[in-house]
Amino acid sequence: MKITNLARTAVLCAFVATVLAACEKPVPVPADASKAIELSLTLNPKTGSNVFDGSEIIPSLVKSGVFSGKPSERMDYRNYYIPKDNIQILGAKLVYYDYEYIEQWIGCCPNSGNAVVLLGNTNTTQIEHFAKTNKCKVSKGNDIYLPKELWKLLNVSQESKSQLIEVSCKERNDERIGNN
Repeated sequence: MKITNLARTAVLCAFVATVLAACEKPVPVPADASKAIELSLTLNPKTGSNVFDGSEIIPSLVKSGVFSGKPSERMDYRNYYIPKDNIQILGAKLVYYDYEYIEQWIGCCPNSGNAVVLLGNTNTTQIEHFAKTNKCKVSKGNDIYLPKELWKLLNVSQESKSQLIEVSCKERNDERIGNN
């Protein structure tokens, strides 16, 4: 049987369409809390946004008991979730998860996306490599925006503040929009 070039092309196109359709199907949120949070910070090169949005992972993390049902604190567009138990993200302890989104316009400058503040040790190589790979912003110690209301809720001593590291993977970070 002789297959024409047109038929070959049609078969190839059908195959590619099937593969692409399979790639477009939503990926389930991992049951492992650390992996789910890490994926919410990971850049999907195809879409230019995070693999998971906070709205996709928070319900499963609440269901599994990692976070309470409501944010520990909500200010402006930001929702802060303090974990109930010790969770390791990128080799450091999760202090809080920050999910920023627009629920209602309240004024200037929302920066939708996800961030974590971690209590690390002096070796932040893994964290910094992850941030660079995923075009996330890294802030340390006093350079982290930490509202007084949130600081009161955290179980972190003032002396440990210098060991805090923030990995912010939000859509308007300079690293994501090419200003860095």
